[in-house]
Amino acid sequence: MERRAFLGLLVAHSFLISAGDAQSERLRRIAIVMNYLVDDPIGQARFASIIQSLQALGWTEGRNLTVQASWPGADLGIIQKEINELTKGPWDVVVPTSTPITRVLLKSNIKAPIVFTNVSDPVGDGFVQSLPRPGRNVTGFINYEGPLAGKWLQLLKEIDPRVNNASLLFNPDVAPRHGDYYWNAFESAAKSLGIIPTAAPVRTVDDIDEAIRKISDTPGSGLVVASDSFVGVHRAKIVASAAQHRVTTSYPFIIEGALISYGPPLTQFYSDIAPYIDKILKGAKASDLPVQVPIKVDLVINMRTAKELGLQVPATLLSRADEVIE
Repeated sequence: MERRAFLGLLVAHSFLISAGDAQSERLRRIAIVMNYLVDDPIGQARFASIIQSLQALGWTEGRNLTVQASWPGADLGIIQKEINELTKGPWDVVVPTSTPITRVLLKSNIKAPIVFTNVSDPVGDGFVQSLPRPGRNVTGFINYEGPLAGKWLQLLKEIDPRVNNASLLFNPDVAPRHGDYYWNAFESAAKSLGIIPTAAPVRTVDDIDEAIRKISDTPGSGLVVASDSFVGVHRAKIVASAAQHRVTTSYPFIIEGALISYGPPLTQFYSDIAPYIDKILKGAKASDLPVQVPIKVDLVINMRTAKELGLQVPATLLSRADEVIE
């Protein structure tokens, strides 16, 4: 081969390599809409877990990735406003982190692949066609399954056998299926346990204290807190009100001061979405990635709170706990 021809091939080969490197290093744009307020330390920690997990997969902000975060919490008006802003720009992946955020996003004209997390009932809410084959360029991670509401009530009765009336607290505006997703299992468990079930819908912060105060007025009453984005944002208020009114309460996730909680480790749902984002950025279709369900559930008991409520926690319950806070 002539030297001139060889050098021409070498230059062409080098150009192709450079073009490939440029392709792999081009900035990909991700939008993450958080179901927390920006000053919430838990929300910040969970957002950081997404970024750290992406970094571990080779995606670094400023080099090959740019991330835009918004923090509307559970306010439907702010959620709609944030989604409207997102429609103005192209995205490689959009990550909604709650049921109401996902609902508003899917009603918008955003065409980017969607990877949701912290969503309970994506099939029932019409987000996906099925868990194995979600379709619609959407996939993600389920946080809670409806039958857990029955388990929350069983644990409440076990830790406080005096409970014969129980209320389920949720925000019908943002809860999956407006609360029915949890209510059906809650009501069924109540009947089997000889407990009178009552719904305790709340829509504002003031509603929380009023609802729990009413529950405390009835002897033998307990409270089960369902999982929705409103509850997540105002979790500290719920714990404080339950303590103030001395209401035995079970929770779906670990909260400081909570008597008993039973649910999957939520931080995992944020870090676990990184591999799905990675696959999509490398060419996979969201519709081909199955929706993932929780595989681990933790039982946590706070002995200090139990003592404050005058409860003697059964040894059988303590032996099953994944964590006991002394």
